[in-house]
Amino acid sequence: MQETHHIVQLLKKSLEGSLSPVEEAKLRTWAGSDAVYQALLDRMRNGHSLEELLHLRHSLEQHDRQDYADQLQEALDARIAASQGVTKSHTFRRWLRYAAAALIVASAATWIFFGSELNKQPKLVNLELEDIQPGGSRATLTLPGGQTIDLSEAQTGIVIVDGDIAYNDGASLAAVPDDDLQENTLLELSTPQGGTYQVTLPDGTNVWLNSASTLKYPSRFDKDNRVVELIGEAYFDVTQIRKPAASSNVPFWVVSAGQTVKVLGTEFNITAYADETETKTTLVEGAVQILNHTFNTVSRLQPGEQAINRAGNMTIKKVDTEQFTAWKDGFFYFDGLAPNVAFDQLERWYDIEVTYQGSVPSIRFFGMIDRGKPLSSVLKTLEKSGLKFQMMRSGEKNRLIIVEE
Repeated sequence: MQETHHIVQLLKKSLEGSLSPVEEAKLRTWAGSDAVYQALLDRMRNGHSLEELLHLRHSLEQHDRQDYADQLQEALDARIAASQGVTKSHTFRRWLRYAAAALIVASAATWIFFGSELNKQPKLVNLELEDIQPGGSRATLTLPGGQTIDLSEAQTGIVIVDGDIAYNDGASLAAVPDDDLQENTLLELSTPQGGTYQVTLPDGTNVWLNSASTLKYPSRFDKDNRVVELIGEAYFDVTQIRKPAASSNVPFWVVSAGQTVKVLGTEFNITAYADETETKTTLVEGAVQILNHTFNTVSRLQPGEQAINRAGNMTIKKVDTEQFTAWKDGFFYFDGLAPNVAFDQLERWYDIEVTYQGSVPSIRFFGMIDRGKPLSSVLKTLEKSGLKFQMMRSGEKNRLIIVEE
């Protein structure tokens, strides 16, 4: 089924004239493997045959899609019946080929006939790069009762003080029921793709939330522990708080994918996206301990170090922390960055979909780029490294297609 789907995709791209040389070779190899497949490809590429298909569509538009499915089945039955005079094993093999070809015809023809109605594969259209603007201050606050508040894009963050919520400039956020802001009641701040937001927690800790991320935190911390949960990426500037009548600080805990970070007062960045295989903790100032959930081990970081957690396997190395925290100050920092990592950042910030026409390029990217610029400015910089691309719109989604080197 997966192979059939792949061939249908290649046939679609062939009709659109968007096949890459590699894809063209794959399609020819598939067609050359059997005369049935070659005949199918010839038919799909024959203008007269397509005209006949469109006439068939016109006649079928007066009926439901089941009529068309029945006609396809009749065609398949006729193919099978025509092969009955051949030996049994040979018949079965030919039946498999005809069945596969009929399935591909059904899938491809359904796309031709009903693609606009089914909205399965929207038509790709060229898109001007200047149309893709950068993200901004966008986030949603979810209250314990399930009420959601779309936060102002004119603001950059919110502040939680004594259970009250306001914007950074002191402007009132919304009328929030007192019952929703009791001790140990969780709030949830979420940013979409193309969004960032900042929150000052009840203890004065500042958190900057990157795109496509979620932070869960209480409206009030208790006196012995401060615990938050993170999905995605955030930069933390943790406030030190002394325990009453004690010589130690109240610990601050960040729970994320596969680990818990314990801090006493420091600055660090955590990247823990659900669709990535690594969780990265980068320490800027102070010290942190990382509890590995998989092996129940503890690692300690010093400033300038990064812990990479891959399914419980922890690696610690020295890094240039600015490369992993520049996003907070409004920059992309590419210092020999692998293309797929850079594209992940562009995908989240510009709310686009990145696809590859062939393999991922082996080039490396360098430079510091203002995240406030449109996508065109970023791509022009990356072009200097040899990047080749197309920008298309598919339905309502903007798609950056990376062309094979």
